[in-house]
Amino acid sequence: MFPILEYVALLSVILFQLEPRIADSNNTVMRCIDEEREALLTFKQSLVDEYGVLSSWGKDNDKRDCCKWRGVRCSNKTGHVKVLNLRRSDDENSRGTVLKGTISPALLKLHDLRHLDLSNNHFGGSPLPEFIGSLSRLRYLNLSCGTSLLKVPRPFQYLSGLVYLHLENSNLFSLGSLQWLSHLSSLRHLDLSYINLTKSSDWFQVVAKLRSLKTLVLHSCALPPINPSSIWHFNLSTSIETLDLSDNNLPSSSVYPWLFNLSRNIQYLNLGFNSLQGSIPEAFQLMVSLRFLYLTSNELEGGIPKFFGKMCSLNRLCLPYNKLSGDLSEMIQNLSGGCTMNSLEGVCLEGNDITGPLPDLGGFSSLKILVLGENRLNGTIDKSLSQLLKLESLSLGRNSFTGVISETFFSNMSHLQMLYLNDNSLTLKLSHDWVPPFQPKCFNNFSAMTREKSSNPIIGLADKIWIFPRYVYRYSYLDNVLLTWKGSEHEYKSTLGLVKCLDLSSNKLHGAIPEEIMDLVGLIALNLSRNHLTGPITPKIGQLNSLDFLDLSRNQFSRSIPSSLSQLNGLSVLDLSSNNLSGKIPLGTQLQSFNASVYAGNPELCGLPLPNKCPDEESTPLPGRNDGANTLEDEDDQFMTLGFYVGLILGFFVGFWGVCGTLMLNRSWRHGYYNFLTGMKDWLYVTAALNIAKLQKFRN
Repeated sequence: MFPILEYVALLSVILFQLEPRIADSNNTVMRCIDEEREALLTFKQSLVDEYGVLSSWGKDNDKRDCCKWRGVRCSNKTGHVKVLNLRRSDDENSRGTVLKGTISPALLKLHDLRHLDLSNNHFGGSPLPEFIGSLSRLRYLNLSCGTSLLKVPRPFQYLSGLVYLHLENSNLFSLGSLQWLSHLSSLRHLDLSYINLTKSSDWFQVVAKLRSLKTLVLHSCALPPINPSSIWHFNLSTSIETLDLSDNNLPSSSVYPWLFNLSRNIQYLNLGFNSLQGSIPEAFQLMVSLRFLYLTSNELEGGIPKFFGKMCSLNRLCLPYNKLSGDLSEMIQNLSGGCTMNSLEGVCLEGNDITGPLPDLGGFSSLKILVLGENRLNGTIDKSLSQLLKLESLSLGRNSFTGVISETFFSNMSHLQMLYLNDNSLTLKLSHDWVPPFQPKCFNNFSAMTREKSSNPIIGLADKIWIFPRYVYRYSYLDNVLLTWKGSEHEYKSTLGLVKCLDLSSNKLHGAIPEEIMDLVGLIALNLSRNHLTGPITPKIGQLNSLDFLDLSRNQFSRSIPSSLSQLNGLSVLDLSSNNLSGKIPLGTQLQSFNASVYAGNPELCGLPLPNKCPDEESTPLPGRNDGANTLEDEDDQFMTLGFYVGLILGFFVGFWGVCGTLMLNRSWRHGYYNFLTGMKDWLYVTAALNIAKLQKFRN
């Protein structure tokens, strides 16, 4: 009887292991293809996943459908994997939660793969795999900052259907001829930033052959100059809409002739950090679709030409850190002479040699960004700025402005986020109980300004305080402020409590953590990493109830971790690594939930989640374990009667085949069969496995 019972239980597992694929004219249910699931698991084995990025990938019953794994998307019609996107977000990169290892050729078994994005991961400097060129159905490929581009695989040129190619590489490896690119006739987006193209003298010839290309980004590629006489031998592509050739030290004579032959459709142009000289060429007016123009850090001279005022699509004009000179009023007049006045949202002219007072800017109704710092501007700050209702960023620092700024100046600036007025001779006239109409993100210090009553409530209301280390200010002049954050209301008796983010990392701070920081009860992020701070971590840190991010790594903190730290229930990011902390990590769900790397570099620390136990834990049983209860449970199992198993088998056959037999008589029995299996399979997986174990134990 016992062998029969074992076989029946095993049969139930096998029966429901074969997940059905049922399809008719009204309903289609597709599952992950077995071969492709195994290929993805093999690919995962070649990676180092320290932070569980791919925790949803596995062989467990609840993870069998690879189409539901993170970063995997399948075709609704065929079930084949079409998308593999493991790109790390900027936030994940900042926390170091990236994948490492090598890229396994197991991906070749994903026969219908169209989209592959492994960007922002670190594959140990491994070269671009040869097999990538054999993924013939690829349309989108992004391996930026993830591999070392030693050479381009030979079959790479056969990816004729590729539309998007992003191989940005911070390792500055060198490439020779780019002729392999000319075979990618469908290419619309190409980014080879930070790849050394010094030996790629044919780069502009290859680009000319890519007739579908709309985005070309060759930032920091050490591009060789273009021979102007050879340009006329090529039919240049006129489809390019986004062009970034910044930081290549290209001279004017090399760029301009080539650029103005493909200017018709350009909307975004970045020629910053090159060697452009002389005045701004009038040929720019041929770019009738131009919206964003960045000519940062060149050697351009003169003023702003009048034709810019007639470029109706121009949204942002950025000419900082050149050699522009002349009167600001004249430059603004040239911009306001046509339709540009209505479209312009950003003007950046800082770091030039522009003179004169601030003119009337009230007519630029769409202006959001105005950056005029580090020039030779003087006079008072014109009241017309208060008419710029959409203004988000205003920088007038390091000039020679004088006069008084009152609170009425800011009355209409409800969108203001960033304000720079430093190094002028201004006086702020603000009443004691004034509350700004804006919620700023960042204000610089006003160290060179005259302040009435030695106060500046604006700084106290900043979300972020950036500390240049010579100046630290405290302001607490508002009596009562009500702040709503993440759905909760918080009342503060001083403006100091409104500070949400304090970053003092990578300075040369010594001594203990100042107790005053613990009064910043509204702090959400505190970063004191990479300093020379010593002593214990103050127990008062538990007062920062809103803290979400805490980084105290790479200091010289000593003694134990205060137990009050475990009371910060909202803490989601923590780093205490590379200090001299010792003793047991305080018990509490919060501190034990972090990865062990959070505490690395503290040899005398012990306790979970670290592998090394504390002395008082050596003989302590694990939480939740009860040996006596387990023994009794084993004894109870031995007294299972034969009637239990007979009843189990009879119940199984009556319930299972009774229902299924009825369903088979129905014309739509397949639907009923599938729905029944779906509802029963999870229960039978567990039941059958337990029964096999118990039967074997009872038999022994």
